[in-house]
Amino acid sequence: MKKKIGCILCLCTVLMGGCSKEKSYQNLLNERIADALAVPLTSTDPCIKYYYSYQLPRSVGRLQADDLSVLFDYEGTRFSMSLDTSGILQDLYYQQDTKSDDDPLASLTPVLKDDGVCANATSGEYSYAIRIYQVDSRYLTRVSVGHMVFTSISSLPAAINVSNAMLRIGRSVSVSESHVIDDFANRSDTVYQKSRTALFENLAPVNGTVADLLKKGGQTNADAQASVAPAE
Repeated sequence: MKKKIGCILCLCTVLMGGCSKEKSYQNLLNERIADALAVPLTSTDPCIKYYYSYQLPRSVGRLQADDLSVLFDYEGTRFSMSLDTSGILQDLYYQQDTKSDDDPLASLTPVLKDDGVCANATSGEYSYAIRIYQVDSRYLTRVSVGHMVFTSISSLPAAINVSNAMLRIGRSVSVSESHVIDDFANRSDTVYQKSRTALFENLAPVNGTVADLLKKGGQTNADAQASVAPAE
């Protein structure tokens, strides 16, 4: 009887330890989000692209870019930012609140998440959604801020860190919706934008699984940060 009681107590301790660790990571994520939301927005030295402009924090490096997406590096973790052109058109013509059914992450349950509203660069507000998913031993982070979608693959501590940088950049984005409408409204092949950078090179996320994305995706963060540090 004593042995059974001892086993039960050990099991409870293990379960409580797991819950405590999960709560600790969520608390860290909440802290990073609060830090990102507290940073004042400025209009100095913006990175200007044809469809949008944004502010780049000093702690974030820009690796490469095309018309609709940018590949960044933050403390060794690469992450992409893509403009969701179809979301802009849906809001304009269809007033849809839901994302495409082709979303490859729709069937996954995030290990950490947060939703909210933040001030943006044009004195308005953006809604944001932060999702961190575990697939095998790595973590896929997706953050949407307004019509920008950020994605990365890393360790869990690095995922929490990079969420801060993603949210800070996302808040600063100003989209030229008229340019998007002029160029994409009559295109029949407009789809929900995915990263088309080296982060997921030679991969079509819509047609593959998330596991395939993580296994095939180039340029992952193999030496992810062992500790969590806020963006500067």
